[in-house]
Amino acid sequence: MASFDKAKSLLEFNRAVQPKLTEILEPLKLLGISNFAYVKYTKDNETFRIGNHTEYTDMWFKLGIYKKPATLNRLADQGTNPDSNQPKCYLWNADNTDLTQLRRDVNMWNGASFYLHRGDHIEGWALGGTLEDHALPNFILNNQEAIKLFFHYFRSTASDLIDTSDKSKILLKPITAEPELAENICNSEHLAEFLRQIALNKYFLRHGSESFTLSTRELDCLRHKNQGFSAKEIARLMGISYRTVETYLGNIKVKSGLRNISQVLAVCKGEGLL
Repeated sequence: MASFDKAKSLLEFNRAVQPKLTEILEPLKLLGISNFAYVKYTKDNETFRIGNHTEYTDMWFKLGIYKKPATLNRLADQGTNPDSNQPKCYLWNADNTDLTQLRRDVNMWNGASFYLHRGDHIEGWALGGTLEDHALPNFILNNQEAIKLFFHYFRSTASDLIDTSDKSKILLKPITAEPELAENICNSEHLAEFLRQIALNKYFLRHGSESFTLSTRELDCLRHKNQGFSAKEIARLMGISYRTVETYLGNIKVKSGLRNISQVLAVCKGEGLL
């Protein structure tokens, strides 16, 4: 399939999934975030993108923004470390690039992009508001932990939308949505409600070709373990017995198929859960 045909196919896919995408992104409204996009860059310079701003998405495909080169190299130059398990954040700045002007032309501004190396590909998330949302960039910077939890929520709830095993969704060329360096829009109740809405009953994790799930309580146990607490201390913090903590840790090790809890912690960190 020619690159143009793939771009057209992915544009049509974007349009078709807007209802489900809108539903998944509903919690972001609590934070004043109205514009969102998810991108994936493969080691073969293939690109996948899905976003909720229909006018900008149309331009992204029709103007061939995805055709412009050097995205992956620029990501490396801007400090996206392949050895890091945490997303890098770049505020959208006010330079005079074509991309900046396009965003501003469609009232898509005051946002940030996050990029994370994940083995054979790079994931990216763009979150923004409008030209009037001046406080949004600082809010995003100051609440990155909550934002990172949303990324895991998005991977889980939108897994069918972002599955790129269907190669008709993949473009042949990378885009130029380069990470841009830069320099309390919602109250605490809104932030708490946001975290409640994106909370999952089960967390799906992957290491290599294997996958496993963690319950909320098991993940809480691992968070305390990651902070250096002993099993007895975790029991007191969680209001459960020492034996229950030991059972949680034993079950986690069995379910994950990993040799020890330290390896499980590393996988959780890679998913942005710790």
